[in-house]
Amino acid sequence: MKYYKKHPIEAQLFEDIKKELVNSNDWKSIDKMAWIPSAEWLERECPVSYQWIESVREREIHFIRFHLTPPHGKLNIHIDGTIENPRVHALNIPVINYENAYMKWYDYSDKSNWKNDYVEPRKELYNAKGGVPIDKSKCKVIEKTIIDKPTFLRTDIPHSINNPNDGVRVILSVRFK
Repeated sequence: MKYYKKHPIEAQLFEDIKKELVNSNDWKSIDKMAWIPSAEWLERECPVSYQWIESVREREIHFIRFHLTPPHGKLNIHIDGTIENPRVHALNIPVINYENAYMKWYDYSDKSNWKNDYVEPRKELYNAKGGVPIDKSKCKVIEKTIIDKPTFLRTDIPHSINNPNDGVRVILSVRFK
C-alpha cells in the first residue's frame, strides 16, 4: 500500500457500522479534535464495529481514537508519532460529515524540512507531538482521497485533512502496533 487502500466492505455492513458509531456518542458535546475511549469501549459499545475490525486487521491494535474536525476546519500537515519513530498504519472508518473532505499526502523526499513539534491546532489535539514541516510552502500534495469507506492508510507520510462541511467530521481511527 503506497498511501491508502479502501476496504471492499459490503454496503449494508458499512451502513450498520456507521449507524452504530454515530449513535455511540453525542458528537456535538466533544470540545476537542480527538476523543480517545478506553480499550474496552469499542467492544462494549459498538460490537458490530469491533467484530468487523477484528476480522480485517492484520496487526495488533495499539489504541483507537476518534478524530473530530470542526466545520470548515482542518488538521494541519503532520506525521503521526515522531520522525524517528512514526506510527506507520491506521484504519480510518468514516462516521459523519466526511463527504468532500479530502485527506492529502505530501512529498517527503526532503527530510530536512521536517522537525518534531506540536501538531496544530495544538490545544485541540491534547498537545500531541508529531513530525511537522519547517516550511509549509515546500509541501507538495502527491496524493489525495476522500475517506468515504473504511480505509487502511499510511500515517508515516506527511498528511492533512480539510473539512469543507457544515458539520463536525468524525472518523474512527484504529492505530496498530
